Amino acid sequence: RFDNYRNTFAYSVGAEYAHSPVLTLRGGVQFDFTPTVQATRDTTFPDANRLVFAAGASVELAKRTYLDLAGNYVKFRTVAIGVTRTFFDGTALASSATINDIATPHINTFSAQLRYAF
Repeated sequence: RFDNYRNTFAYSVGAEYAHSPVLTLRGGVQFDFTPTVQATRDTTFPDANRLVFAAGASVELAKRTYLDLAGNYVKFRTVAIGVTRTFFDGTALASSATINDIATPHINTFSAQLRYAF
């Protein structure tokens, strides 16, 4: 259901620096607002506002052949999760579970690519 989400946006800035004819460095930072709302946040999607730091480099290994490396770190804002789930409604096995917790997720991503330009 889309009622549980809101429109949002992000702010970001980045830069690229040609350190030498064979090495290019790049980096950036982004602040991204979550589309989730507190009332419907749960353990299956503990999203929150986040700050993303990214860095990368391209190295020319040979004529028209490059190695691209990149990494980023995503730090989510700490959010509270409070949800009650009901199972097997209307049966003899009807039960519920209440979850109250704090989520402080973060993500690290690394990538490498070999690129040939022609």
